[in-house]
Amino acid sequence: MNKTSIVRKTIAASLTGAVMLSTQGLFYAGAAVNNGKGCTQCVVSAVEDNDHAAPKASLKDELQKFVDDKVITAEQAKKIEAFLQKKMEEKKAEHDKLKGMTEQEREKYIKENAGKRMDFFGELISSGIINKEQADKMKAELQNRREAKLQEILKMEVTKGTLKQEQLDKINEFLTKKKEERMNEHEKLKNMTEEERKHYISQHPKQKSDLLAELVSAGIISKEQGDALSRVLPQLHRGHNHKGAPGRNPSSIS
Repeated sequence: MNKTSIVRKTIAASLTGAVMLSTQGLFYAGAAVNNGKGCTQCVVSAVEDNDHAAPKASLKDELQKFVDDKVITAEQAKKIEAFLQKKMEEKKAEHDKLKGMTEQEREKYIKENAGKRMDFFGELISSGIINKEQADKMKAELQNRREAKLQEILKMEVTKGTLKQEQLDKINEFLTKKKEERMNEHEKLKNMTEEERKHYISQHPKQKSDLLAELVSAGIISKEQGDALSRVLPQLHRGHNHKGAPGRNPSSIS
């Protein structure tokens, strides 16, 4: 697959696969070193994972849905596409820069840039491409799309006999609890000063998450069921949103 295709698929994946559309950026933080991977491999993995998870729908199709729903205009959709393309080119240049560093230089760079990530909606707003109301609507719609797709897949696994209905109910309770925990942490961070957030984040680094393993540990599903689900929901198995520890940006909590 050529680089242009990877870039386009990665951009499309960012629109449909992540609520905050911020996983598009270079993934920094200590976990990239602690798990034995160098930062270069971390970046390569991030691009490859997004490519593998990319939906068939093109970026234009995804943006067109927002246009059809009158969330954004056709002109704004074009500007968002150009914005994302520019960001991907910047990240590729940064990736190439990291590839040319020694392991020690990469580790130093990671530590100096820990917690940084692309604030997708914040930058679209500050660039005047969309307003906050539009950003909030886009985030809500993306959340709904992601949750609907997840339920579609899980219900199919019940139909296939991989899961029982009572297990699906428990999985949904588990996911709801996780969502509430994230929201509570977000509210807690939002009420802190920037210095307090920096201290909190340094004391509570984002860890790689494997939700399927957690479901197995909680006795909700068996290991065999977890293995089966990992084939249709790899992002839950690998902790896709935490791979390479994207981190929480202390200056972009809103």
